[in-house]
Amino acid sequence: MSEQPTVPFTKMHGAGNDFVVLDATAQALPPLEAFSQRLCDRHRGVGADQVLGLAMPSRYSSDRSLDDARSLARNLGFELRELSIEGAHQQMASTLQSSIDVQGLTDENLQARLRGLMVMAVANSEGRFALATGNKSELAVGYCTLYGDMCGALAPIGDLF
Repeated sequence: MSEQPTVPFTKMHGAGNDFVVLDATAQALPPLEAFSQRLCDRHRGVGADQVLGLAMPSRYSSDRSLDDARSLARNLGFELRELSIEGAHQQMASTLQSSIDVQGLTDENLQARLRGLMVMAVANSEGRFALATGNKSELAVGYCTLYGDMCGALAPIGDLF
């Protein structure tokens, strides 16, 4: 078995959050695609027993979306928690409605940001490492929300198109 390269990093702490900063200039840093694959690998990475999936449905979520999340968790062997954002979404929209029009893009981004808030709350509460799920294709076409689905300490597929 070949020796795995080490990746230099610095752990930082601020405003109640922990961050891991990878030294991307280090020669030891493997290509990001390979690093991401190894990080998430069931046998050599963090392992399914260390993965927590969060399903955060709202009134717009389809049953199929939740069924797919449950099926993925079952097939890969990781824990899945379902945390509805519906109540928080209704409360936030109601609060904002007195000042702004909360329809369309504003409403959609509210949902993404509530999901990001919940991901970070769970990570902080349980000492976990949140992974962002976006990639360069989503960023290029604007199909992502700052402080929403871009939340996380590391984006394992962030350099993929």
